Amino acid sequence: MRFRICGPLGGFLLASRGFAQGGPPLLTDDPGTVEKGKWEINIAWIKRSLPGRRENEVPHFDANRGISGRAHFKVEIPWLYTTENGSTVSGDGGASIGIKYRFLDSKGSLPSISTYPQLGFTLVPRSIRLGLADPGTSLLLPIQVQWDFPNFSLNPDFGVILQDGAATGWLGGVAVGCHHHGNDYLAEIHGEGVWSTGEANWVAQLGFRHEFGEQSTFLFAFGRTIAASHTDSLSWTSYLGISLHF
Repeated sequence: MRFRICGPLGGFLLASRGFAQGGPPLLTDDPGTVEKGKWEINIAWIKRSLPGRRENEVPHFDANRGISGRAHFKVEIPWLYTTENGSTVSGDGGASIGIKYRFLDSKGSLPSISTYPQLGFTLVPRSIRLGLADPGTSLLLPIQVQWDFPNFSLNPDFGVILQDGAATGWLGGVAVGCHHHGNDYLAEIHGEGVWSTGEANWVAQLGFRHEFGEQSTFLFAFGRTIAASHTDSLSWTSYLGISLHF
């Protein structure tokens, strides 16, 4: 089962941070928030190759607005194309809105910690009929944690997914990253699953960010499934995008 609350669950770049960590292009999220009064807009092409099926989210759009020194609001909408048996359909892949709040900043050995509740929903019934989005609404209740060390950062996240007409799900992951001469080098293992059935899908990814300047950042990641409950969940995935901040 793949939860379409907001595609790759979006975190965002810290306005001021020690080292790069989760958030686009990774699936694992971090406690970073957009600076108050500022915008961050991520536009991406996300590709997944599954047995007998290809999925392309293009564009995958999320817009984030800093609303305080520790919180931001986001709206995320992916446009999804799926190709199966030689036939391609397209539509919204399910939108989401959410507010991230960082309630603890890193101090000494203490990590930064945030929560990021998000509401997922489908924009039009047609996307449900075509299998592009799940029916009903969903609620993601996650926690993000990050420790900054002298040469790298470490951040895990974990969340519970409540969805209309479906069993309670979960997601979680751990990411590591370092920042060197304007580049962020990233790696993660991220999973999603269902509590009651034990169903789970785990993905490993490598990622990269390059800062073009204060207003734009190049985003890239690629990876593949490393463990899955069903063979039809095995996939390769990639993320190619740009982050605009102003």
